Amino acid sequence: MQSKSPSISFFRTLAALTLLGLAASAQAQVKTGFGFCYVQDLTSFKTYASPVFPVSWKLGEELPRAEALATEFLAVVTAVGGTGQKNCYPPNESKAVADSERAEVKRLGTSTFLQKWQDLAFTPRPWDPAQRSLSGNRTRYFFCAVGDPDLRKGAATSVFPVEVPAANPSAAFTLAELYTEEFTRDVLPGLRLSAVYPSCLSFESMAEAQHGRAVHKKVFDGFNLTFVDLSWRPTARLPDAASAAPVRRSSTRPVPASTAGKQGPGTVATPISADGLGATFGALTPSLSEALQLGQRKGVMVVDVTPGGAAAAAGLKPLDVILEFAGQKVSGPVELQTIVASTRAGYRAPLQVWRKQALLNISITLSASVQVPVPVAMPALTPSGPARPLPRGLIGAQVTKLTPALQQALSAASTDGVMVTNTVPGKAAEESGIRSGDVILQALDQPVRDLNDLATILGQVPDGQTVMLRILRGGRDLDLPVGPIRSDTPALPVGRTYAFAAKIVPPPVVKRFCHMHVQTTQDFFDKGVRSNVFELNADESEKTALRVMTAFIARANEAEPARWDSPARVYCEASHCSGISTQRHHMMTSFCSADRQQADDMLIASERGKSLPRIEFNPK
Repeated sequence: MQSKSPSISFFRTLAALTLLGLAASAQAQVKTGFGFCYVQDLTSFKTYASPVFPVSWKLGEELPRAEALATEFLAVVTAVGGTGQKNCYPPNESKAVADSERAEVKRLGTSTFLQKWQDLAFTPRPWDPAQRSLSGNRTRYFFCAVGDPDLRKGAATSVFPVEVPAANPSAAFTLAELYTEEFTRDVLPGLRLSAVYPSCLSFESMAEAQHGRAVHKKVFDGFNLTFVDLSWRPTARLPDAASAAPVRRSSTRPVPASTAGKQGPGTVATPISADGLGATFGALTPSLSEALQLGQRKGVMVVDVTPGGAAAAAGLKPLDVILEFAGQKVSGPVELQTIVASTRAGYRAPLQVWRKQALLNISITLSASVQVPVPVAMPALTPSGPARPLPRGLIGAQVTKLTPALQQALSAASTDGVMVTNTVPGKAAEESGIRSGDVILQALDQPVRDLNDLATILGQVPDGQTVMLRILRGGRDLDLPVGPIRSDTPALPVGRTYAFAAKIVPPPVVKRFCHMHVQTTQDFFDKGVRSNVFELNADESEKTALRVMTAFIARANEAEPARWDSPARVYCEASHCSGISTQRHHMMTSFCSADRQQADDMLIASERGKSLPRIEFNPK
């Protein structure tokens, strides 16, 4: 599980339901299948869930049907004294799939966010597919929000009403998507926040919208946290066609919180589970077009290919550029999404592809089960829009992490490194000869494994200096001086260089008192082990938290060899850290405080909620 807070998980899951366009077919075919609903009360950490139930809907109107069911189920929850944010997965023709999705929601909610789970009986009201469409307008309520737990900072606009045509059930969702693109483009750079799940969300009522905003604000409004109230309003408007009639798009499913937004750094992914291609696509920047020698051609670049998917079967490869799909020219990911959505599953579509300065004609058979992440925003390492706020070390380059497919396409030795996708005119990267498609392997003789490594290394460079980067270009390693680096630090005197004037400053060591526990996600309430309160003198980084958790697992396994798995990754927010293993899904949590009494009190409170055997643990 990669989610960093209940609020972020909520927005990631809800954004998938809210930000996607609706599907609508001209014939309005009625389908039957299965669905389920749940309500998350993130203030009291409780989830109310319906069973999987049979449901009917019009083909292409899965999302509005799901929203109506969510409203019905919320009324049931309210009747038993509950409250929270409503959610319904769009219906699926397979009961097995619906059962699996419900089980995953329960596992993530109870094991990762420690939420209580309450099953509630629920049968949807009778539904008439012949019901006539409404006329006139209706009011929807929106707000836009973003949060970065790493920086302990969040922001949100106030709730604003918008009139949408009642005859088009897709209108609110289309607007939410347009607002999100505008919010990401125009607001995030000024906040100096990375694009961590920016979302503009649509609600049926003012009360629901205000509740959703309040939940988001609560996570980022407190001690050592920053929350920004925004007065921004979007200016995007519905296209004329969208105002008049529903747009034909694919049916969609919410993104599970464990995978949402994880297709790669700089990518906000919109999964499409019908009419799938099984690939990740990126927009072409001018410098990428130049690097690929496209000339005046327009298209979308293949970033990654899903093994076993339709794209892989057709022979598509990373760095291919799709110029035409089924005889229609493609100018960007959104246009490709629209064309694919209007094409039936199983259709063998001709593609015109640009590969290694040559045109290819191939065919692809669309799958109905493969998800297609389509990037809608790629933040840049530039002063106007950093992928991580960088007060120092700005070179004016947009980069993305190497995927295994990109590694193979670029002849890289491993997936360590970052690929340059764009450079800013007039900035250090462009003026020093960095090109789109270059892979940065080292900076200042230090390995660059990912974007964070690059940001950390360059962040130590004083203003005006030039640094040596080792890059991979055309299968060969090159050492390239890049500068001048721009930052908020003063320039060095003439004659001084970075080599002897600057040094990497380690994070400060802090004295804290901590305790932690590990537990299974099966038999959740009665299997686990807990530490005593121990003193920890170390920095507050996630890497240190991972090392301490790994040491605790080793200590726990002394009594029961191989009983517990170490987490692969740890996420920290304020005083809490959490991690989960990839094999048996063992979950670890820790709490640290500068106050010994507070740490003791938290341990006692944890014991009251869940009694676990203790072991002595004192990390070095």
